[in-house]
Amino acid sequence: MDVQLYVPAAPRPVKAPPQSSQGLTVTEVTPPRAMHQSEDLGAERSGNEVASQPGRLPSPIRQPIPQLKTPPLPIVGLELGPLS
Repeated sequence: MDVQLYVPAAPRPVKAPPQSSQGLTVTEVTPPRAMHQSEDLGAERSGNEVASQPGRLPSPIRQPIPQLKTPPLPIVGLELGPLS
């Protein structure tokens, strides 16, 4: 809430140079958040998990396999429905 109210407040007062003011505000407020989240998660995940527990990689890889086997069932049912 605080961030949303702060973002629109910046462009309003600076109506003379909206291009430079808006560009700086939008870029400064948006990229930091996305980059921080993805960089933190990626660095922590690949660094901590791989270095600390290399055995954890095989575990998560095996989980998605059973999940992939489930989708085909519902897909077949949907196709049979319209046909009959």
